Amino acid sequence: MEALRRPGAEQPQHAGQPPHAVLVDQRGIVLGPGDMRGFSPRFSGGNLEHDLALVDALRRVAEAKGCTAAQLAIAWLAAQAEDIVPLAGARTRERLAEAQPAMDLSLTADDLADIEKAVPPGAARGDRYPSAFMCDLGVGN
Repeated sequence: MEALRRPGAEQPQHAGQPPHAVLVDQRGIVLGPGDMRGFSPRFSGGNLEHDLALVDALRRVAEAKGCTAAQLAIAWLAAQAEDIVPLAGARTRERLAEAQPAMDLSLTADDLADIEKAVPPGAARGDRYPSAFMCDLGVGN
């Protein structure tokens, strides 16, 4: 990532509070202690900016469809085959509430084509894991 800053400079630490090794990039993405994104090739160099542009493109398709990018992604996954059931992760009730309407979202062939145009297969840059981990998985380098 190009520009990282320590949020402690903007958010004072309270007495008795241990320091946190948290980094925030220029777009506000928080990388906390043990956060794998700090080691992931997808979140380093120009890969992050490239991949965020894909997210922006998907968001535009979602807005035209009247839903969120997360809902569109879940609906896209469900549309891939009848035997696929998306399991949406949700850290908060708000995210779960956002995900639920996706199962009622119908995607046309044109919608699917718009999604593929916005985010073509293989368009994301950077390996999912560092090369040492990819070797352990038997893929990549």
